[in-house]
Amino acid sequence: MKKVLIQDIASELGLSRNTVSKALKNDEIVLEETRKKVIKKAKEMGYQKLDPAFLQDIQEERPQSAAANKKYAILMSSFAEDDFWNGVVLGITERIKQENGSCLLVIASYEDDENMLIPSALLTEKIEGIICLTLFSREYEKKICDLGIPVVFMDSPVLRIPYIHEHDRIILEGAQSVYALTMDLIKRGCEKVGFIGDITYCESIFDRFRGYRLALEDAGKQMDEHFTFTEANKAHYYSDEMIENKLDELDTLPDAFVCANDYIAIIVMQYCKKRGISVPAQLAVTGFDNKKECMIMEPHITTVNTSNRRIGMRTADQLLWRIKNPTMHKEIIIIATEPYFRESSAR
Repeated sequence: MKKVLIQDIASELGLSRNTVSKALKNDEIVLEETRKKVIKKAKEMGYQKLDPAFLQDIQEERPQSAAANKKYAILMSSFAEDDFWNGVVLGITERIKQENGSCLLVIASYEDDENMLIPSALLTEKIEGIICLTLFSREYEKKICDLGIPVVFMDSPVLRIPYIHEHDRIILEGAQSVYALTMDLIKRGCEKVGFIGDITYCESIFDRFRGYRLALEDAGKQMDEHFTFTEANKAHYYSDEMIENKLDELDTLPDAFVCANDYIAIIVMQYCKKRGISVPAQLAVTGFDNKKECMIMEPHITTVNTSNRRIGMRTADQLLWRIKNPTMHKEIIIIATEPYFRESSAR
């Protein structure tokens, strides 16, 4: 009979070898429910090194009611508080509710990430799965996954070699839509087109920059570094002061700015209003996300529609599928987006 290894148990359950190893040692960093699941599977498979005390605990355990309400955690950083994310959360909760489940909103601050602290709710509550909506460090992501709970991540850090095999991810398509926005600006006579956004922050923003750059290349135009604000910074350009200082340093403005998202586009347009710069006559502006402010600002902002509620529902679907299919290959899901052309780019 073949000897059962820790990796064999991990493969059966769709968990990492590290998580299974810790569970078999009764390490409390792994949730109790996951530890019990690992021990039961180890017993089924004939794993020889099980502690008899663990088996006794399993045998004495009373089965829970099948009608018990299942909880799913939505993990966010304290920074993520706007109507885009509210729509995503709404989509998630609607889909989970259809399965008679409930969602628990859990906040993990940037300090938690830096200090590798897991929010207590993920350790004390019985959680079926986690949807991680905002970006954390790779090390922190690994610590979350080591809890042994199915996880789906929204977006991805920018890496030279993606680690698709490690996690399920939902990513918004950006290159094609921003390519279309940039090409439209060029066709309208914009010779110098700049870009604003921290392209080191996440894969989705880098993908938008890629679309911008490809459009310039296909139109036979050079990217002007004076008008491309893409370097890494802690604020990720979500700062009025930072953008205003950058724009004030320019001797001349470009014909247009392609902004990584609507938040940045709104800051640029507010800057133009303060300085008496006419949009789009003197400076055309585009955004991304189709936030509600796009139709409040004057002129209305050209942007990319992302349908945040639909994104939330698709993310929840992926988590529910992963829970039922723990051993299937990890997946990256690309959500299609659509350009919305409005007055801010209509030169």
